[in-house]
Amino acid sequence: LEFLGSQIAQRRIGRETTRWYQDLYDPAHNQANLIRLAANFRSFAARPDCPVVVVLYPLMEGLDGEYPFAAAHARVAELARGAGLPVLDLAPYFAGEAARELWVHHTDHHPNRRGHAIAAEALVAWLRNEHPDFLALPVAEPAAPRDDSDDSDPPATVSP
Repeated sequence: LEFLGSQIAQRRIGRETTRWYQDLYDPAHNQANLIRLAANFRSFAARPDCPVVVVLYPLMEGLDGEYPFAAAHARVAELARGAGLPVLDLAPYFAGEAARELWVHHTDHHPNRRGHAIAAEALVAWLRNEHPDFLALPVAEPAAPRDDSDDSDPPATVSP
């Protein structure tokens, strides 16, 4: 009985989480943040020293049916393209896949090695075919190794 209760609770939480993500990109629920996102995209696009592309990575849910976040992807792509940024939506590359087969773990729905391979292949092909100059950008030289034997100057930390 406890198992059945946890399964019911897990489905409810899944539905609520899906709705939460959908609402994030719905102007009726989050117009102010979408306006900020559009402004951020315009700011990125205006930087002459920093080429930017936008890649939409699907959530590993509902890939084998009607993807529940298609409207969110469309909204973000519209905002990015409106700012002049190129967009790759990876959702079509995952269409028809069994999401469970792409999870790191049944309690962690981030993509596993196979999921990342699907995304990497699509991204590299897109960049090579549609944006070859992006791959030809000069790469910064790696920083010289740091001598950590001197503890007088501890490394900087970044807070989340």
